[in-house]
Amino acid sequence: NHMTGEQALAYCRDRFSDGTSDFGRTERQRKVLRAMLESTKKLSVLELNSLMQEILKMNLLTTDMTDNQLVTFTKTVLPRLSVLQTKSLRIPADGTWYDDTRDGMSVLIPDLEKNKELLAEAMNG
Repeated sequence: NHMTGEQALAYCRDRFSDGTSDFGRTERQRKVLRAMLESTKKLSVLELNSLMQEILKMNLLTTDMTDNQLVTFTKTVLPRLSVLQTKSLRIPADGTWYDDTRDGMSVLIPDLEKNKELLAEAMNG
């Protein structure tokens, strides 16, 4: 499905329509980011550079990199997007956390060591 920016933002922010609360919301965010990445793979180097210039003009990006560093990044890394393979992992992963109540609030208590292991496996695998 093609969405406008406003539609994609609303889709990513929704916590209630699918009954999965925050897990559904973060999955939708990952889905939109993957779709955006796939779309950029189809752009030429000139189109990627133009996109980066537009993002910089609109002040939509916050980073410790300078504008020149970002442009250099665009020119050297983004053209390689067509062969880039990505992985997606939700932390905390299924089976590595439990619900609890702290100070009257419902919270997730993660198994930090297990999640660190899963993250390391994903990064190295």
